[in-house]
Amino acid sequence: MAEQCVTVDNQNTPNCVPVRNVTLVVEVVSPGSHQDDRVREPALFAAHRVPYYWRVELDRDQKLAVHEYRLNVDTLAYFPAPSHPDHHDKLVTELPFPVEVDLDALVGF
Repeated sequence: MAEQCVTVDNQNTPNCVPVRNVTLVVEVVSPGSHQDDRVREPALFAAHRVPYYWRVELDRDQKLAVHEYRLNVDTLAYFPAPSHPDHHDKLVTELPFPVEVDLDALVGF
């Protein structure tokens, strides 16, 4: 079986990281691939034991939202982060590393 990898940046020179070395996947949901971004791709990353998964999308108010998930290693499925699974306005988390991001500021790009 060929080794699976994750494309880091397909806008420049292709760079592929072996999935076994990936700690966090950040998926940006787009209208054209909504089903894949919300169902198929998280299942693939869970099957490859990526421990953290964040889904970024516009919420009902058209504001940026980040949904934070963690891997259940027994079921190989993601579950919402226990302390704060949904982030609006600001993303603040400690796992897999401490980070604080002003989500409203990102929309201005």
